Amino acid sequence: QGGRFICIVMKKFKLLIIAGIIIVTWWLYKAAQPWPFTLIFLDVGQGDAELIKTPDHRIILIDSGPDASVIRKLGQELPWTTRTIDLVVVSHPHADHVTGLIEVLKRYKVNNILTSSVVYNTPEYATWLALINKKHIPVIVARAGQTIGIGSGATLTVILPLMSYQDQTIDNVHTSMVVNSLRYGKTTALFMGDAEVPLEQSLVELGVDLKSDILKVGHHGSQTSSSLEFIKAVAPQYAVISVGGKNRYGHPHPTVLTRLQSLVPQVLRTDTEGDIRFVSNEQVWARQ
Repeated sequence: QGGRFICIVMKKFKLLIIAGIIIVTWWLYKAAQPWPFTLIFLDVGQGDAELIKTPDHRIILIDSGPDASVIRKLGQELPWTTRTIDLVVVSHPHADHVTGLIEVLKRYKVNNILTSSVVYNTPEYATWLALINKKHIPVIVARAGQTIGIGSGATLTVILPLMSYQDQTIDNVHTSMVVNSLRYGKTTALFMGDAEVPLEQSLVELGVDLKSDILKVGHHGSQTSSSLEFIKAVAPQYAVISVGGKNRYGHPHPTVLTRLQSLVPQVLRTDTEGDIRFVSNEQVWARQ
């Protein structure tokens, strides 16, 4: 009787092992398949965070929001085996853009960082810089004209800053903003960080080709950004405002929101829609 029971248990155990092997094999097969080219504006409250996933499994993170909520978002968007981020872009060192990156560096291997390397004295930024040094992460100092391949033929091109701010102390770090243009096939997106009207005007006056399908609206829809001339130069199909609900700054400003809605076919907000996802087939963006 006891021998028969052991035999039945062993058979069930073998079946469980076989089932486990099949499940793991299927999961590994699925994980190895190309991803769609995906751009996600993560809802991280009153701050910015954009995630790019390429078909060859490259991961790019632009900013991170004001706290560790970006970690939960990354966990939702990335396979549990993915512990490497190929490129982190820091638009500028304000807390609502960089604080979440502290936890990112603690939990993920980051291959490269693109930043202006401007001097900024806050506890959050000091912690961030200390982690970079501790982990010996290569830093690319942003300068207009740089083009970085991010996988699958996609590129990030630095639009701003026009000059180097490395190791400089300036009154307004928005002046040193790292602004990038994404291109994948014929599809484009422009990430303005918190760039303000004077920077917008300089780009328009210099004749920089700003036309983009998707515009990450500058400074959370603040009145300090998104001038009429600039929006016309970009001529986006989508304008995305990364903003926290009922924030104390009154973002987005009603005047800016009205201006965007009069010029852009679709104006989207993370405070009302949550995460905003796009996929590209190299020809057009589609909401997902």
